[in-house]
Amino acid sequence: MNRILDSTPRFIEENLVYKRKEENGSLVFLSRRHPETQQLQLNDTARFIAELCNGKNSVGRIVKKILEEYQGATRDRVVQDVINILHSLWRLGLIEWKKENPLISLYYTKKVDNYTFRVLTEDEAVAIVNKLKNVLHYVNPYINEETSYSELAIRQKVFAFTEVFFSLFDKGHESMVISFSGFPGTRVRSLRILYLYFDANFISTEAVRNFLRWCMWSNKIDPPGP
Repeated sequence: MNRILDSTPRFIEENLVYKRKEENGSLVFLSRRHPETQQLQLNDTARFIAELCNGKNSVGRIVKKILEEYQGATRDRVVQDVINILHSLWRLGLIEWKKENPLISLYYTKKVDNYTFRVLTEDEAVAIVNKLKNVLHYVNPYINEETSYSELAIRQKVFAFTEVFFSLFDKGHESMVISFSGFPGTRVRSLRILYLYFDANFISTEAVRNFLRWCMWSNKIDPPGP
């Protein structure tokens, strides 16, 4: 937690198509990265948090300013609210981080022995699909790869969680990439593989098993028993 409190976010004003401040203090805006979301709104507290993201204030300092502004709020609640708002704004392409993005290790990464399990971000999913374009990989036969894995399509699906990409790194080497159709907020006992790349030299079945179980857990899916 200290890592994210010490990190410094910056609101990317240039990634707004437009913004409008309402009389009640809220902010209506449209993200250039995700115009398909149409018009979104931040309440006055979320707007205040966004305004504090000037590339100079750390998350910890933003939390302190919120506590000073809103007397009676508990620190734990404010910390969680600030992180949630920053996470949402970052996913909309409206927050960048000075140095390393702390949200990756907080929400998107798990380390097991020499392996790293990752939920891929939009940028990472686009990059890996392009990288593997001419490498042997599996794509669900019922979809059109050219249209389904264009940059725009990938970004929209990853953002909406309709397709979730995962990667398994073995000592820094990307050994497996897999995507599933997403079920946001839903617990089911099966899923559909849409995309799969597997390094033929990677043979640790135990690591693959643990990775797939973690993918299912991350996708809010009940894994089968051992």
